[in-house]
Amino acid sequence: MGFTIDDDLEELCASVRAVLEGGDLERRVADDWRATWATAVELGWPTVGIPAELGGLGLGQVGLSLLLEAAGRSLGPVIVSTAGLAGAALTQAGPDPATADALARIGAGAVATLATGAPATVEGDRLRGAFPVVTDATRADMFVVPATRDGRDVLAVVEATDPGASVTAREGPDHSVPIAAVVFDGAAPFAVVPVAAAAVLAACRTSVAADLVGGAQRALELAVAYACARRQFGRVIGEFQAVKHPLAEVYVQIERARSLTYRAAVTIDDPEADPRVVAEAAAMAKAAAAEAALGAAKVGIQTFGAVGTTWENELHRHLGRARQGLALLGTPRDLYLGVAAGAV
Repeated sequence: MGFTIDDDLEELCASVRAVLEGGDLERRVADDWRATWATAVELGWPTVGIPAELGGLGLGQVGLSLLLEAAGRSLGPVIVSTAGLAGAALTQAGPDPATADALARIGAGAVATLATGAPATVEGDRLRGAFPVVTDATRADMFVVPATRDGRDVLAVVEATDPGASVTAREGPDHSVPIAAVVFDGAAPFAVVPVAAAAVLAACRTSVAADLVGGAQRALELAVAYACARRQFGRVIGEFQAVKHPLAEVYVQIERARSLTYRAAVTIDDPEADPRVVAEAAAMAKAAAAEAALGAAKVGIQTFGAVGTTWENELHRHLGRARQGLALLGTPRDLYLGVAAGAV
């Protein structure tokens, strides 16, 4: 199964870049993130990956990945957490009325995120579990939580205002995506739907990979532009092997990660794909994208030299996003070992 980036998808990516790549980055991702999110909702971005029968645009994981790649270039706030994690997870649950209600809220502008990485259980009508790191938890209106009930995989959807849910802010490397510890101690989910946990994990890993690829591409472009403009010893620094060779290596890393991410998205959208193939494709995409993003940010800062370490330079933000994304849903080392062992 393949795909082509048609005119509609090209227009979607162009609109995302036009909105997010203008203006002041600090104000957009931190101080005034709600205004950016309101624009995203107005343009229908949260519904891109949601099936048409559930009220979305029906562009699947492929369309969602292209959206997230474009948004990742400019560190778009809460888009990954809401559309790429919570929305993608709920989409894997199928056409359940409770799922449709949660997705409708996301489409209407509710901020959501995924709480994962630790065991959680639903006993009766109560959710219990503790998660040390949840992205955008302090901004979320609701949490989507992979859990088990009577030995079966489910997704529990909980209001952020539920008295059984507590959120404790933590310091993280990415200032554009706050993190927090979240504990559910007897929280009452307003929806509990059956789901294949492996499918949820694959979709979310692919979403994170797409975001990281976008950030890596932006970091590379900034570094290349500087290398072509900065002059030293009467020549632009991009002519020196010590500068251009690392940039070329980053380019190869990004293209590998992008290809793997697109492949993972295509397999997720293929109803006949082997679940094992889907899981391995998503794991490889996430691992490669994390490596590319971290490499691009580091090489970019090195290319800029002292200027690259300043707060005003955009690259430190991409470094923070890369470091935070690297640990989310599995490090490259763990994912590669998992693929080799057939245990992703």
